[in-house]
Amino acid sequence: MLKYPGQLKTIFLASTLAAAVLTAGSASAEVTASLSAARVDGQTGAELSVGLKNAGKGLYLAPAVGAFVYSGDNKDFSLYPQSNGTEACRDVHTGQYAKKSKCDSTAVKGFATLETGYQFEAASLGMGVRVGETTTPYIAATVGKSGRAHFRVAAGKDYAALGFAGSF
Repeated sequence: MLKYPGQLKTIFLASTLAAAVLTAGSASAEVTASLSAARVDGQTGAELSVGLKNAGKGLYLAPAVGAFVYSGDNKDFSLYPQSNGTEACRDVHTGQYAKKSKCDSTAVKGFATLETGYQFEAASLGMGVRVGETTTPYIAATVGKSGRAHFRVAAGKDYAALGFAGSF
């Protein structure tokens, strides 16, 4: 459920334009993707993002958009153990049985990032801003022998992510 989809679209379009202008003189731009375990504003889950990054060593600019998937609060339905060892979904207010899908508390929040930094031979060090329900500055680092796959870590106030990133 995107709370501010228009804001995310504006940020992504502006950062993509900036990346296009800055990378016009470089050899090429790459599509990037990352998958990370993350903690955002007290919620633990997974982040999946896609973006652009100018290829090669040196300074880079990398806009991206993504989704943070986590277990949200489901205040209306809950799973209760039954005497036969199974679980049943019930309305917490009335006690009525409900479809098991009503007990799913999976939640999704959209976000956009804009990161800049320096790409070394097999590592990078950068800083950026993550815009979702809150705006969070962060620092990031990647390490990897392959030119295409990297181990990635990012941290900021009320934000931490640890995972893998790749470029195509």
